[in-house]
Amino acid sequence: MLQGASALSALLPRNKQVFYRYPGSLTTPPCSQAVVWTVFAHTAPVSPAQFRKLNDDIGAPLVDNFRNTQPLNGRTVRALFLDFDS
Repeated sequence: MLQGASALSALLPRNKQVFYRYPGSLTTPPCSQAVVWTVFAHTAPVSPAQFRKLNDDIGAPLVDNFRNTQPLNGRTVRALFLDFDS
C-alpha cells in the first residue's frame, strides 16, 4: 500500500496543469455544500483491481457514491491553465 505524498501523486494524472474548480457539495447525504471540487482535464488510469480496493471510511465497498447533476445555482466553474515553463 502506498503511503503519504507518493500515494496521493500516484492517484493524480501526469498533466496537472489544466483543471477546473468549482464550489459544490458532497455526493452522499446530507449533500452539504462544503466542498471545492477540482476536476483535471486529463485522467489517470485505474485498473479494475485498483477500483475494487476503494472503500468508504468504515471499510465497506463504495457503492451508489454519486448523485444526479445539480444546477449551478449561481456558482462559477473556473478553468485553470497553468504554464510552469514561463
